Amino acid sequence: MEFIYNDPILSKRRKGTVRDPFIPISETLFVVNGKVVLTEIPNRFNKVIVTGSKFPLYEIEDGELDDYTYKVDYPNGVVFFNSNFNNTSLTFTYLGEGAYFFPSSRIWINQDKNGSIEVLNDKFDDIDTRILEQKARVDEQIRSVPQPNEVVDIRIDHNGKVYSVAKDRIDAEQIKIENAYIAKDGTVYDSLKDRFDVNDDRLGVISTFKGTGRSLTEKIINEFTDRSINVKWFGAKGDGVTDDTSALQSALNESSNIYIPDGTYLISQSLVVKANTNIRMSINAVIIPNADIYCVFRNGNPTDNFSGYNGNGNIKIIGGTIDCNGQNMTNMIGGIVFGHAENILIQDVTIKNVREIHHIEINSSKNVLIERCKFSTFLGNRTYSEAIQIDLASSYDNFPLFGDYDNTICQYITVRDCTFENCGAGVGTHVQGSQLWHDHILVENCEFDNLLSHGISALNFKKFKIKDNVFRGTENGFYTDGGYDGMINNNDFKDIRTNAIMISNGSNIHINQATISRSGGNGITVFNGSKNIVINDVNITSSNANGINFTGSTDSIINNSVLDGNIGNGIFIHDQSKSITVTRVTVKNSGLAGINLSANAQRCNISNNILDSNCTVDSTYSNINIYTGATRNFVNGNITTLGSGKASFGIAVGSDAGDRNSLSGNDVSSGGTLGGLANANSTTILEGLDWKPLSLFNGWTTYTTGSELKYAVSGDRLLFKGIIKPGVLGATDDDASMVFKLPSDDSPRLAMFKITGGIGGGSTDFARLNFFTSGRVTIPTKGNLNAVDFTGLTLMR
Repeated sequence: MEFIYNDPILSKRRKGTVRDPFIPISETLFVVNGKVVLTEIPNRFNKVIVTGSKFPLYEIEDGELDDYTYKVDYPNGVVFFNSNFNNTSLTFTYLGEGAYFFPSSRIWINQDKNGSIEVLNDKFDDIDTRILEQKARVDEQIRSVPQPNEVVDIRIDHNGKVYSVAKDRIDAEQIKIENAYIAKDGTVYDSLKDRFDVNDDRLGVISTFKGTGRSLTEKIINEFTDRSINVKWFGAKGDGVTDDTSALQSALNESSNIYIPDGTYLISQSLVVKANTNIRMSINAVIIPNADIYCVFRNGNPTDNFSGYNGNGNIKIIGGTIDCNGQNMTNMIGGIVFGHAENILIQDVTIKNVREIHHIEINSSKNVLIERCKFSTFLGNRTYSEAIQIDLASSYDNFPLFGDYDNTICQYITVRDCTFENCGAGVGTHVQGSQLWHDHILVENCEFDNLLSHGISALNFKKFKIKDNVFRGTENGFYTDGGYDGMINNNDFKDIRTNAIMISNGSNIHINQATISRSGGNGITVFNGSKNIVINDVNITSSNANGINFTGSTDSIINNSVLDGNIGNGIFIHDQSKSITVTRVTVKNSGLAGINLSANAQRCNISNNILDSNCTVDSTYSNINIYTGATRNFVNGNITTLGSGKASFGIAVGSDAGDRNSLSGNDVSSGGTLGGLANANSTTILEGLDWKPLSLFNGWTTYTTGSELKYAVSGDRLLFKGIIKPGVLGATDDDASMVFKLPSDDSPRLAMFKITGGIGGGSTDFARLNFFTSGRVTIPTKGNLNAVDFTGLTLMR
């Protein structure tokens, strides 16, 4: 035929720019004759990823293909495989660059001498014509020969349609069969069996259906019952008017998997949950009691008598809201009360409006996880009632639902990612059993807001962790009595009405990285025989009483912390507290003493702390106070400065102090308005700093008699005092510029500079001091100062 121009070549190639990007493609194709032709040309840089094989597949460029490899012809968009992949369905993921589409009428295969072009479409037409001609000749030959009746019958289908030859009918039937291979969504299966297998997988494997049904329908119903049943199948209305108690309880009795859809479900009796039950509630499902009942969910009947953890367990309650309707009740009512159970999950549940008792009570149970739940609104006078109570089966009065009362404690209880707002208390217990401890209790990443009582009460807890929680506006933050082996890590306490952290009769408890601000009482108080308490890296500000208070406690450490602006003492150690170590703590702006040892505090070690600007409320106190029977305490290497405070002295030892308190290596030269050290006790052991004079050079001189420049070594620090008049200013490390030179043994290991004030000049005038490793010290600038004051300057060696 002659070449024609109305069959266009189509181009869908993209540029790979922001305006014309390559597009991500994921397509599932069958391998035919060892290859797959992709819909579009793949981008070589981003590669073609092939998945869907039972083994990972890797692209190679050279070598033989095996069961783990494939090759890609990127210019033509063809992927090659080992022959074992033939007829296998695989998924291809790539960035498509587009494609060119050539009509068969534009692909030429021959040209005669007259210029006529034979194209591929002509060849296809010629082949089709010859096939039809050959078929007609064969059919005519078959018809011209007499056929047995059974052969004639084969040409007629059950609808009476007569085909020219038997093959035509067979072909027609084959087409019907092959059409059945194609699903509604266009997926082509290799056989009817493959398609049926996929449908079976979607319905559920028939062989796993319960065998109790007499028919497939019964088996399917039983299967759905086993998976999850809707309470509305049992007649629940969820209309907020109908009493749905019977329907909900029937569903719980009949199935282990319950679904409660959107709606408001009224109940007049507690719902009893049997073992191995999963309850899933829609986010818009609400259960509300409309009668005085003890709780909404319980895991036993009054006639039950369980011991240990052998009650109804393996229970999950997920989602929904339990509105206990306490505002309309006269008796106690709570949300979920479980006892003697193991393996409990309560997740994404909102519980509110309880009266007098608990949103959740976990009693005598093990392996319990409560997470992402919301607890709000307590009504009544028993404000100490926790939203989540962790209790033991001690008596009917404590757990009135069922027995046995065998003193089973709780173990491995986790409360995570929950919020508590306007509740009585947060998490814990208010019931103690003699020599009985709940163990492995974890409360993490929870928020406690505006509680009437404590955030967490860890009475008789052991091996507990309280971490990453926020407490705001609770009566007390964390409280333990009799707890031990606990960690309180990275918690934030704000505006606690009384004490942020209270430890009574506790032992081996670590408090790390706590931030405490604006407590109405103490930031941290440790009392009643507590021992081995470690307080590390805490920041306590603006408490209305003491920053840290130790009363009658022993063998504890306060380390590496900051206490700022507490109205009472920064740290108060008293009432026969013994062997308390305070080290590397900064205490400033306290209303009373920075550190106060009194009332028979004994053998405490107060070392290497910085106390500044304390006694802002009462100037009769000092930065460090040792009074009223405080005995054999060791105070060493501390730096005290008056700053903006009113401290009388840096360190004061009262005449009523006990004997043999030891003071050494402290820098108290500017510690108080009346002096650095006041010792009114003849038994005090004083080991003052060895102040060494420094020679001045290059015109620098002593400001006045008594202000000579001196330094002392205290551990890893250099301390300076004295006032000097200006001489030569300089910045370089040489003899012509230096003001003075430190001995080589006392020179700093690293060069550094310090800023200090002096006499004269304005509020913005200061002197810069350069310290060199050679020991030389220069002053390159002093502003308008008439003298430079070194008093109180500290330098790390």
